[in-house]
Amino acid sequence: MVVGRGSGTLLPRANRRRPRVRVGHYNGMIQYCCYTKQPMTFFENSYAEVDVSGLPLVQVFVVGPIRDDSYGPYLEALLQAIQMRERVILRMHAGPLTAFPARFVRMSADWMKANRATLESHTVATAIVMQSSLLRMATQALVWASRPPFPMQAMRNRKEADAWLLAQLKQDAS
Repeated sequence: MVVGRGSGTLLPRANRRRPRVRVGHYNGMIQYCCYTKQPMTFFENSYAEVDVSGLPLVQVFVVGPIRDDSYGPYLEALLQAIQMRERVILRMHAGPLTAFPARFVRMSADWMKANRATLESHTVATAIVMQSSLLRMATQALVWASRPPFPMQAMRNRKEADAWLLAQLKQDAS
């Protein structure tokens, strides 16, 4: 047995490996990795988690049901995450999302309209990864109707989304 660094406790050899990357400290809403001092999970609530550890890629993971008390704070945090870099790409994972009620569609459209200049200047493209073909079609219809200030596509899987986002990023750089 050896003494763990800074912990003052005895740890068996098997437990001396580095802690998981998620270990860090909070500074406001941003969690920083204790090793690299880079931002990691920016925001978590019962609806979504916004991850900025791979900037310029901002990842959103839907982790629970959409509710009034969690969607507004999520949109605020997403805007702050988008503003962390000059240009970002977003990959949103719909996860357990099975429906997107009309009031949240309106809330999203109003948020996009209110923050259009910021979204236009900072966002290269957004890919939404959804398993359900019905949700993908509905999302594409909403994108067509709302006309976001950046390219947005609903994709079947992460690989497809990453290929499209990379192409958008390369096109933006040229």
